[in-house]
Amino acid sequence: MENRTPSSGSRRLALWYGHHPLTGVLATVRWEAAVLTQALGTTVTSMLCVHGAHLPWAELMAEDIPMLVTGRVTTTPRALPLLLDEVQVVLLTELVRRQLQAAV
Repeated sequence: MENRTPSSGSRRLALWYGHHPLTGVLATVRWEAAVLTQALGTTVTSMLCVHGAHLPWAELMAEDIPMLVTGRVTTTPRALPLLLDEVQVVLLTELVRRQLQAAV
């Protein structure tokens, strides 16, 4: 996996796998977070976990999406400020449980 800067002069990094841009992957991750944000009624932050690649500082931003090495998947989200208190987490969990059962 390589990171190349886009030729447009933008400071945002583009994500590549060999000679193939992964713009579609990043768009899908953004879309999934938007759908979850709407369905759950709370902010969902998209993140990508990168296996088998070296990332500087074990973390990198590609098109405004954090990319983390596997060892940071649990530590980085835990370091972020809490968006929900314990009661909200319980209510949200119950809401998700009902919606998933209804979908089956």
